[in-house]
Amino acid sequence: MNKQEILYNNKLIAHFMDGKYWPKSWNPFKKYHNRYEFPGFRIGIPPEQLMFHNHWNWLMWVINKIENDYPKVQITIEEHKCIFRWEGKFTITKIARTRFTAIYQSILDFIKYLDDEKREEELKKATEYAENLKNPTIF
Repeated sequence: MNKQEILYNNKLIAHFMDGKYWPKSWNPFKKYHNRYEFPGFRIGIPPEQLMFHNHWNWLMWVINKIENDYPKVQITIEEHKCIFRWEGKFTITKIARTRFTAIYQSILDFIKYLDDEKREEELKKATEYAENLKNPTIF
């Protein structure tokens, strides 16, 4: 992966982890502008210093959030393999040279799956709303 892909993936994970991004233009006088702030952290982190792609503790932080927020997702981690299984929805299996890489890639696929599912749900709601406009009900 090149630096741009790493930065994009780290930002994707940061948003999943409820990180709030504060751009410089939002408040030029704020000490921690152009940073991600996470619940429970006292200091903001610049996007370039997010460490989800190369730090074990950061990766396990994401795994803990997935296990807590999505209890139906079964996560199996083996030597060079990671499996995310959500009964009736999906199975993500990643095999890589290292355990870390397999977990990292599985997490990215999981977050992208959730984003796609959310978009489909929003499209369905928009379609229903448009249909209701075409056929209004009178009370």
